Amino acid sequence: MESITLLFTLLFATIIYILFETQRKKSNLPNGSIPLPGPKPLPIIGNLHQLKGLSYQGFVDEFTKKYGPIFQVRFGANPWVVINDYEIIRDLLIKRGSIYSSRPFNEASTRIYYEGGKNIGFSPYGKYWRAMRALAHQALTQKMVDNNYRFDPTKDMRLSLIDLLATISYGQKSENLSQKIEQMIFEFGEILNPRNYYIEMFPWLKYFPFLANRLYSFAYKAKALVREISTELLKDLRQRLQENDGEENSFAALVLKNMDISSTIVTKPYEDSLELDEDNSFTFDEVDFMNLNNSFLISGTGTTVSAIRWSGYAILVNHPEVQRKIQKELDECLQGNRFPSPQDDPKLPYLHATVKECFRYRPDRNFLLQHSTTKDDIYRGYHIPAKSTILVSYKSAHTSEKLFERPNEFYPEHYLDENGQLRKYDELRDPWAFGKGRRACVGQHLAERNLLTTISYVLTLFDIENDIDQTGNPIKLNLKYVESDQEGKEPYKLRFVPRSGVTLEKIMQMN
Repeated sequence: MESITLLFTLLFATIIYILFETQRKKSNLPNGSIPLPGPKPLPIIGNLHQLKGLSYQGFVDEFTKKYGPIFQVRFGANPWVVINDYEIIRDLLIKRGSIYSSRPFNEASTRIYYEGGKNIGFSPYGKYWRAMRALAHQALTQKMVDNNYRFDPTKDMRLSLIDLLATISYGQKSENLSQKIEQMIFEFGEILNPRNYYIEMFPWLKYFPFLANRLYSFAYKAKALVREISTELLKDLRQRLQENDGEENSFAALVLKNMDISSTIVTKPYEDSLELDEDNSFTFDEVDFMNLNNSFLISGTGTTVSAIRWSGYAILVNHPEVQRKIQKELDECLQGNRFPSPQDDPKLPYLHATVKECFRYRPDRNFLLQHSTTKDDIYRGYHIPAKSTILVSYKSAHTSEKLFERPNEFYPEHYLDENGQLRKYDELRDPWAFGKGRRACVGQHLAERNLLTTISYVLTLFDIENDIDQTGNPIKLNLKYVESDQEGKEPYKLRFVPRSGVTLEKIMQMN
């Protein structure tokens, strides 16, 4: 009986709190501004009942028709501002980047996994993030990527990519390490799953630690694994540096040799309000160091493999005419004697245009990592409160008839000028998969280079063809079953058929 009374008391208190907060926010609207449009939320659950059964893109498209390209929904008690128009995205994320470039605090990713946001991807906008990004940029400039990091597409794709990223990060690779990193990447996917946003949906859960700890056991487990891997890699790296008199070219070695890394936790991105700190001095600790290197492993693997499997191969098999154009370009450049290198880029504009079009036509997903506002803002008369969670869908840019001649077709010529050369960078037309503005992905050059290398190596040697049935007829690949932004992507089979004149001996000579 006492437990039932307590439950009803909590329920009543939550409803009163929500009603009070709603009225308070209405009365505190800046002069002349109005609240964002959106569906009316229910107490406690917000709009969760209206989102059930819909994909992210599904509910965004459906609500955009009713409420316009910018609206608000409540994910439980958590208000989300949803943007589904590329011009609005540009206005807010780029032109007002100082307001819209932070990250929302998340219990699983921010507090538990990254120990208070100690990570380049999940820290608030400000001093800490700027310092981390500046350091990461040193390792991932286009010059560094082209001259030092070579992805080997002749091996198992996923393991080869993990090996490359582990070498960049910590200077080592092994089968055992690759297996651990694969597990780390899988568990991080659970961290980001919105279904696990328990405290964000129902904030009162944090007042029941025993229940919250149980709900977030997956996050604590993932954190323990990443700490075990990182600590072991850091220990091995320090030992190698000592044995080899500092001769090591990995990113981690570069940081260790040139920076003073504190062994005790120094930075607390959220608690210390570093985003408001004007002091430019900064001290990294070991957790910052390990989390930065792990970002290369986690962020780089999943997105690049998806781009190759679900964008590159899946699209090209349905467009043999595009394959022929790339092969003609490769043959003229390489003369059949070698594989391409970054120095060949100016002679391969169609290949580069195809990679851009892959990211536009079939991105891994249509959403950026959630942003957050650093202060109140008024946009087109709408009041957008500080610390709002900003959900951005960039599908409107990729499918715009204003920006693209054939937005619903795969057409690499979108990125070529009238002379057949690669167009210069365009803020709106270039693919949005890596983000825009201040929080754009620092690893974009590496991801693009990996896809360029894979497609060019494969098409130098092979034609990509559909699988065949028992009667020998091709099984045409239906792209709707390999949609990148859907859960449970369906596996598919392809055939890599050697081109005329390609033999094992020739492949060995080219290598």
